[in-house]
Amino acid sequence: MNDTKLDVVRTRLLVLLILVGVCLCISKPVEAFPALFPDARSAAMGSTGVASDPRNAVFFNPALLATEYEQYSWYAFLPSYHETIADPDNLDSGLNHFLAAANDLFSNSTEANRQATATALAALENKEYRERNAKTVLLGVPGIALSGAFYISRYQVFTATPVIDNSDYADINNITNNSTIDYRGLDITEMGFSSALPFRNGWLGDFKLGATLKLQLMDGLAYSKEVVLSDLSLNNEGEVDKTSTFNFDVGFSKEVGVWNFGLAASNIIKKGVNLGNSSETYSLEPLLRAGVAYRSRKTYFEVDADLLTSQQFGVEEKSQFVSAGWEYSLLPWLFVRAGAQYDLGGNNLSTFSYGLGLNLFGFQLDGAATTNAEEQGLYAQLTLKF
Repeated sequence: MNDTKLDVVRTRLLVLLILVGVCLCISKPVEAFPALFPDARSAAMGSTGVASDPRNAVFFNPALLATEYEQYSWYAFLPSYHETIADPDNLDSGLNHFLAAANDLFSNSTEANRQATATALAALENKEYRERNAKTVLLGVPGIALSGAFYISRYQVFTATPVIDNSDYADINNITNNSTIDYRGLDITEMGFSSALPFRNGWLGDFKLGATLKLQLMDGLAYSKEVVLSDLSLNNEGEVDKTSTFNFDVGFSKEVGVWNFGLAASNIIKKGVNLGNSSETYSLEPLLRAGVAYRSRKTYFEVDADLLTSQQFGVEEKSQFVSAGWEYSLLPWLFVRAGAQYDLGGNNLSTFSYGLGLNLFGFQLDGAATTNAEEQGLYAQLTLKF
């Protein structure tokens, strides 16, 4: 079989893989683990990246690895870190206020201290706290002839919800501690390898296809603690349900002048995990996302959109985001970025983001912050390019 026929067979097989991934994504309702996007550049640009540069290819679109860059041949995240906290009801300060009141009551058992403790406990009802973080190390080689990226990521997300019994401090002579905080958590360790190749088709022209094969280790946690013994941190207490699966992502990318178009399907294989010894489960299901980007000598602009709805861990309402991001090169070594996310369903608050990038002596230092009325997030990343 000559090289031309091999190219045709290879193209058809990879296009078939893309189509299978897309079909699997749209064949079922989606309740997916939120993509945490450990890449700080993308976070600053509204969590865009489906049509962006190859440094975030393993998170957004593996096809982007088949890109030749003059600036570097290899790159490594050493490491990338992200943390987001959502405390819309001020549960953290409310819990601290209750613990201080309870301490006063235990030290001095008066009716006034009992009333203060009971009031502080009742104020915790119907509140919720959410936290998520991600850590990643990565080594990537973008290129047209040879490309690949190996990475290890750890994603953690948990919620803390008080379950209040208002009779606990109703009688100073009969104090009980039936009120608890329920913790639910998900801990995913992901190890994967991505690669991509360029192709040529008569009607489509030049384009790129890529895939990521990954091993996902998932722990589901659920436990409760008495409010008087609680804090807002996740511990490996109680029963942990462990499961694992091999999964894969597929992606498509095409350049047309200064424009680049991308389509990516991730977590093609559905996998569920029990949350500890509770009756609750959570599913890791497919995501489908498209993007278009414009690049000039100093400016980069991208818009991405979820093609399906998804549901974040610990959030009842589903979301379908449109994201926009902008980057401007003030100097050859200094970049400013900004972005925003909007939920088409109107169930989640719009999130705004901003960040900086410094490129000095072969090192790229990126930072980003995200914010809305309920949550704040910080991202930091050190990249070595050589």
